[in-house]
Amino acid sequence: MDSQRPPHGIFESIGSSTLGWTQGLLISALVLLILLLVLWGLKAWRKKRLNKPQVVKNPWDELRSLIEAQGADTAPEHIGKLNHALRKALELKTGRAFTAWTSEEIMVELKRDEGFSSDFQSKCAQFLKTSDHVLYALQPLDNEDRSHWNQQISLWLESLQFGRPL
Repeated sequence: MDSQRPPHGIFESIGSSTLGWTQGLLISALVLLILLLVLWGLKAWRKKRLNKPQVVKNPWDELRSLIEAQGADTAPEHIGKLNHALRKALELKTGRAFTAWTSEEIMVELKRDEGFSSDFQSKCAQFLKTSDHVLYALQPLDNEDRSHWNQQISLWLESLQFGRPL
């Protein structure tokens, strides 16, 4: 038998015109598979990088920083943020939906609660009335009143957070 000739003449009997195409398709499929794996890896890495565990802030600190950030602001929105901070603090303290209530509803609820002094209720009513005038009647708030309410809300937040009587 001839040592250079393949057995049974199998390669000589059938000529392959698709052998080049087959190799090309195989290489293309491998390149596509590698490309898909790289894209999948990038997507997984990006998802992991973007979904870092977020630090949960203390809601009391968020309220305090909201007030401190608004310290020199004279816009009507300032009193609105103070109003929201007070409502949110009352909500955190009592578990009732103060942020969803009107000023009138808040006062009714505070009068029902024995944990709030009549002095606090009176000052709170005054603040809510002032904020309603600024926000809805567009009455200006002078710097002295703005500074007073800023300090008062800060004191109330601290008292509410640490359970001091109001």
